[in-house]
Amino acid sequence: MTHIDYMKVMDIAASTIEHGSTLDVRAVDIRVYAATIKLSDDSVININIRIGEYDLELTMNKNEFDSRKFKKWIKIFEYQLEQSFLKNIRLSYAENTDQYILNVSF
Repeated sequence: MTHIDYMKVMDIAASTIEHGSTLDVRAVDIRVYAATIKLSDDSVININIRIGEYDLELTMNKNEFDSRKFKKWIKIFEYQLEQSFLKNIRLSYAENTDQYILNVSF
């Protein structure tokens, strides 16, 4: 079983994207989940989560998240993860033509 509380990570992701947003997570496979974050303006951000032994890979569509807003968000997200888990978190991201791929290592 994994050592990572993925629901805690997704709660932090939702609250740092927008305070008061709602989060819905459903299982796709044994280590793959799909999360939907509904914002106050009724827009939706979909995140696919792939769970490893000591890391998570979060994938989200570029058309749902502005580039400048994304880069600002990952700094806040990393800080809140470190405060919640009380350890250093290594966060790296890459992007391709249609997705942001965020790797969170514990």
